[in-house]
Amino acid sequence: MLRGSVFNPVQVPTRGLKLALLAVVAILRAMKFFAAIAVYLLLGVALGWGLLLAVKGSLWFLVAGLVVYVLLLAKLGCQPKPH
Repeated sequence: MLRGSVFNPVQVPTRGLKLALLAVVAILRAMKFFAAIAVYLLLGVALGWGLLLAVKGSLWFLVAGLVVYVLLLAKLGCQPKPH
């Protein structure tokens, strides 16, 4: 049984904990990567659908898709990080 106090803390092996944290970080990076792919695919579909509607005379979906794309690009992509 592990027991400890403020003056005598329990020594927990940290190697397994570090490996577990690295695994969690790797999973989160992969999830962000696939989420980014999904977002770009959805934006591509929205812009493509907007182009098809624009050929028929309705520009609102294309304009909305472009606004969302520009806002996401400005928010996530091209802006330098503040110091």
